[in-house]
Amino acid sequence: MEKVIIANTELYLYSAQALSAGHGHYKITIRLTNGDVMGIFSAITDDMPAIDEISDIEGNEKEMALFNLISDKIEDEVAEWLTTV
Repeated sequence: MEKVIIANTELYLYSAQALSAGHGHYKITIRLTNGDVMGIFSAITDDMPAIDEISDIEGNEKEMALFNLISDKIEDEVAEWLTTV
């Protein structure tokens, strides 16, 4: 697990995956943990050049690249989740 900072909080990136969500769109799902509780967050991207580049990467580096691709899109949702854990 890699440490990430989102919503001004240090969390751990448990996993990340990208699945096709229609022509030119991918749904990226991120699993974050604060050590005790896991949160699952998703966002859709149409940034195909980034997806193509990320598809050539493997392992933790790929998961971090997927996280970085959507972190801005999920930050508010993560911040709200943090108020409940």
